[in-house]
Amino acid sequence: MPSLPLPRDEYMDRLTTAELVARLDAWEADRDTVRYASSPSWARAVEDRIAAIEERLAVRHESLGAVAAPEPEPEPEPAGALTW
Repeated sequence: MPSLPLPRDEYMDRLTTAELVARLDAWEADRDTVRYASSPSWARAVEDRIAAIEERLAVRHESLGAVAAPEPEPEPEPAGALTW
């Protein structure tokens, strides 16, 4: 008996981060195509796929503790520093 295809979410969960990034790059490259420009429904589908992949990557990064670190604050000038 042939196996049924996995639902989209389960399929994407099985992809490695590198595979997700490669798919994201491919979908983003599709923004430059004639089909994207001429078909609003295709453009929406492309943007939906990009958003889904970006969301999946963000969840992975958060679960790994790889959230973006806040920007460090600049160190204050020492007292008595000369300003030009």
